Amino acid sequence: MDLMLYWWVLYRWRVETDWTFFLFIWVTHPGILVYLASSILFPGELEKTGSPNWRDYYYKNRRSFFYIFGAIAPLDIIDTLLKGLPHFQAQGPLYLPFIFCWGVGCLIAGITRSERYHSIWALLFPAILITYTALVLVKLG
Repeated sequence: MDLMLYWWVLYRWRVETDWTFFLFIWVTHPGILVYLASSILFPGELEKTGSPNWRDYYYKNRRSFFYIFGAIAPLDIIDTLLKGLPHFQAQGPLYLPFIFCWGVGCLIAGITRSERYHSIWALLFPAILITYTALVLVKLG
């Protein structure tokens, strides 16, 4: 789902006529971060990780995954501002709370080993993401 949102964000740069190397690097960084987070979360064969099971692997690598995945949220604020203040304001009142939930939720997930928190976050984040996306799509009409 996050990768689909990344492509939507990338599509919004289509009107830019003055492309620079910085802008090229800028629009590729979310995809790179999603790739890095995915490669941490899904490393291939468990035997090659040194962990006896997937639960152990997950908790050993949660910091890297959630810090990388959570970094996308504040970077999205910068990306939105780079498109101009009117574009930033057009995101509506739910934009910043959504970004805040994403960033802080991932930060907490990176810090804590609490299985209860990880279980709740695994259900809550997709629900927040889907709800926010649906509300944005309804607003776009």
